[in-house]
This record gives sequence, C-alpha cells and structure tokens, in this order.
Amino acid sequence: MNPTFSTIVAYLFIYLVYLLGKLVLCLRYGIYDRHIFLGMGEKPAFTFSLSLVTISVGLFIPLPYFARFYSYQPDGSKERMKMAWEYADRPILHRLLINFGGAFSMMIMAIFIFLFIGFVQEESVLRAIRYGFLEPFRLIWINIKALYILIFGGIADADTLSGPVRMAQLFGEWSYLRFLRITGVILGGFVFYEFLPFPKTAMTRTIPLITEAFFNKPFSYKLYNRIDQIFWGLIIVLFTWTIIKDISQLM
Repeated sequence: MNPTFSTIVAYLFIYLVYLLGKLVLCLRYGIYDRHIFLGMGEKPAFTFSLSLVTISVGLFIPLPYFARFYSYQPDGSKERMKMAWEYADRPILHRLLINFGGAFSMMIMAIFIFLFIGFVQEESVLRAIRYGFLEPFRLIWINIKALYILIFGGIADADTLSGPVRMAQLFGEWSYLRFLRITGVILGGFVFYEFLPFPKTAMTRTIPLITEAFFNKPFSYKLYNRIDQIFWGLIIVLFTWTIIKDISQLM
C-alpha cells in the first residue's frame, strides 16, 4: 500500500469514526431526521434502514466537506438537515453532547489505537497502558503549540504543523504499526480541530446553544450561516499556510 493511498484510507476511517460517534448520540437522544439522503442526485441508487433511520444513497463522496447529507421528504425532494442545536424543544445538554459526539468517538479511537501500539511495543503492561492513554493528549498539546506558533510566531518542531503531503511522507514504507500510528496522529489533530472556532466544528455549533442558554431564545440559522462564513476565512488562512509549509519541505 503506497503512502498516498494509506493516507486516504486513514482519513476515510477517521471520518467514519466521527460520523458513528454523532450517530450513536443522535439515536440515543432522538435528535435526527427520520429519512436521510446521502450524496448528490435526485433519485437514490439504493435505500436501507438503520435502527429508526431510513437512509437513501445517491452519488456519495465519503470525505469531509465533500459528503452531502439531506433530509429526504416523502415527495422525493431534499431539504437541508437540521443541526442538533436547532432542535429547540430538546435539552441543551443533549444537543451539546451530540455536537461533540464526533470528537468523543475520535478520542476514544485514538486511545484504543495507541493502547494497541503500546501493548505491541512496550515490555511492561503498565507502560503500555500509560502510553495508550497519554499519547493522544500529547498529540493534542502538540497541535496547541503549533497553533500558538502559527499565530504568535516562533520556531516549530518538524512534526508540529503538517498537512496531507507531510502525512503521506511520514507513512513511508508500509507497515500496519506505522499505519496505526499515523492514523492516531491524525485523530489527535481532528479532535483538537473540533474545539476551534472553524466552520463545521463542534465549537462553532455550540455558539447557538450558549446564546440560547443565556437569552432563552432559539438562535437564527441565518446568523449562524454568517458566522460560519467568517470562520471559513480563518480556515482558508490556516490551510494556505499549511500547504506552503508542506511544499517548502519538498524543496
């Protein structure tokens, strides 16, 4: 398996973990659309049921920001899916947990992966457990330092701020332990990302819940969309800088 394909597989796996984390909590608290359309197109290629949810699948690209989710209506039309924070009749705590469901599931998976690596590589069981539970938090701390350096300046370590190109390089020659380690590294990065004020993150989706708690009034989706557009500007700046850093390492 070549490095580029390994990176793609890792991202797909992580995205699946993220979606499952949110889905489990949505089903637990009953905050979901009953019929969901995945992908593009007007007519589904196939339909299946998952617990109380019916899912129709069109042309679906299972990658972050490319995947499309719609609420499928009885007349065959598609509408925007309501986000968890829009269910104003449900407890704020439940909606908050759903917002961070993806981050929770990715963190649990990162711990599981590093526990497995620890038991393979460490001679002591206690050292293996310690590695498994501490390594994900160490990776999040590395991302925090990288963001600080990005904003305020400083000298970054070689592995503190990397994009897809750098990730593909780190895979190197294929081995299952290297694949698991890099997947765990990416998981730690995505968990950190969920707590940033960027588009589509759990932190951004929490803003409406905070205002609702203070003012006892549902948040406007129009205003949320405007805030989302502002945050898109922030992430474009970050991605541009990361790509420049990636390319500079290839020269």
